[in-house]
Amino acid sequence: MGASQSARKITIENDDAANVIKISDSLVDRLRGGLNSVPNDAGSADLNRGQYGQLSHDPNQPYYYPSFTALQVKKDMEEQLVDNNNYWMRRIEDLELEHKKIDFIMEQEFEKAVENVKQRFRKLPTAHGVPPCLESKSRIIKCFQENSQRPIECAQEVKLFAQCVNKERAELLHKRG
Repeated sequence: MGASQSARKITIENDDAANVIKISDSLVDRLRGGLNSVPNDAGSADLNRGQYGQLSHDPNQPYYYPSFTALQVKKDMEEQLVDNNNYWMRRIEDLELEHKKIDFIMEQEFEKAVENVKQRFRKLPTAHGVPPCLESKSRIIKCFQENSQRPIECAQEVKLFAQCVNKERAELLHKRG
């Protein structure tokens, strides 16, 4: 008893040109699983609420079930893609702006470092505006030009140039210090 399924049949005629099937609330209730066929006042408000909790229609009017078509789904997906693209474009623009700020700061820091190095290692003026040991330098250059195949022959000239430079350096440090 009660183990067999109901043998009721529902026939729906669709005379509407828009291919919309109109059914009453009581039929909706029965199709949902046989909720109370005569709802109380509080229950009727809950059953008649639409998707957003608002009263959707008069209980005596037919009920329309919304259905998603492929066109609506496609439109929804395109809107989501546009929103996603807009989000990432704004994100890229923000990152580019931050990169420009960082780049500007780095350039300023680099310029400060260059000026600092220039100040620390500025060229020291010589005693009379003439570089030291010019005679020894010219003798070394002449020796290397004459002995391009045998540079060892210029060892004595290089030694004299090194002594001259060391002597000038010592004198400069003695004057400063």
